[in-house]
Amino acid sequence: MKYEYNGHLTVEERIDQVSKEITEYYPQVTLEKAKEAAIIEDRISSEVTLINKLNRLYNIMLVHRDNKKIVMEIFKDYLKLISNNTTDYGEELDKYVDLIDGINTYLYNNADFPFINHF
Repeated sequence: MKYEYNGHLTVEERIDQVSKEITEYYPQVTLEKAKEAAIIEDRISSEVTLINKLNRLYNIMLVHRDNKKIVMEIFKDYLKLISNNTTDYGEELDKYVDLIDGINTYLYNNADFPFINHF
């Protein structure tokens, strides 16, 4: 998926850009759901980081928490990003790693989708 610098855009322009990036990569995600995910994403005002990418994937899963099939597809990419990570992000990455168990539990044990602010 493309993750472009968007710190210079208005809120509306940023939401449109992020929504487009999401729907181009995940055509099964509707524009409406992509916009919901884009609204809760922070601006990318510097070089794109692993945290930016994980946060976007988490947001897409969050807005699709009523559709485990889509969450599973996004979760696979989420896991790949973490497993391919060679940079030490320290505590900043910990909450995204800790979410793995919560998302697995949600997918396989009929639990609620985990909220990132609980980690």
